[in-house]
Amino acid sequence: MRKMNYLTMMALVAITINFTSCKKDDDTQVSITNEDVTVMQDDAQINDMMDDIDNEADEISDVAQSKSALASDSTTYSGREVDRKLNNDGTRTITITYTNFQHPKAKNERIKNGIVYIVVTGSRSDNTYKRIVTFENFTINNNKIEGTKTIEKMETLKYKITLTNGKITFTDGSSVTCNYIRYRTMVAGIATPLYIWDDAYTFEGSASGVTSKNIEYTKTITKAVKIYTAYRYPVEGTFSFTSGDKTFIFDYGDGTKDNLATITYKDVSKEITLKK
Repeated sequence: MRKMNYLTMMALVAITINFTSCKKDDDTQVSITNEDVTVMQDDAQINDMMDDIDNEADEISDVAQSKSALASDSTTYSGREVDRKLNNDGTRTITITYTNFQHPKAKNERIKNGIVYIVVTGSRSDNTYKRIVTFENFTINNNKIEGTKTIEKMETLKYKITLTNGKITFTDGSSVTCNYIRYRTMVAGIATPLYIWDDAYTFEGSASGVTSKNIEYTKTITKAVKIYTAYRYPVEGTFSFTSGDKTFIFDYGDGTKDNLATITYKDVSKEITLKK
């Protein structure tokens, strides 16, 4: 009887040890949480909206330059009023006032309201070409956009883009902040400089910010991200993304036009759907 009790007791100990070990492994299992996904989607949204603003600034600035670098005038286009003014220092100020404006050639169904200011130095052909973009009560789909964007020409087809104090306040009151330095290279649409809707770009650089969940993050592009002006999602490229004690790899794919991306953390991968 003693022998049986002893064997039974040892079996129970073994089971308990085994159960505890498995539980510990489960607790430390590598995983990608919904919060992790939200952090990266917030970053993707602020970049996407800021890229949309770049497209508008490109189109308006190029049309203004084609008219005359010395002219001041005003035009209205389906809810987008554009005023151009030549300043005493030789720069040009372009004021764009949006009233429920939705671009007929864009594919993102976005409605813009408010004012965007663009101060332009030089012309596209000059190495001194520079644009500074700021906002006044400007919204995209009622999400408020703030910050200062500076676009400087580095060389033919390549520009440095700096976002300072970038912020999007969403309709639910939450917000995302971001600062970045990126390098944009034009890779398609070169033969049609006054038509932006056949353009494509690659981006490199790094960023930092705070998400809508008040989580700080940093980001570095590890393979150039490719974006088509007339398409709402990036189609390829990767970046490393660090939030808290986790570092992820975010992959937009192989160039296929879709709304999917893959997040990898250590040896775990998860496919996500990009937000509009």
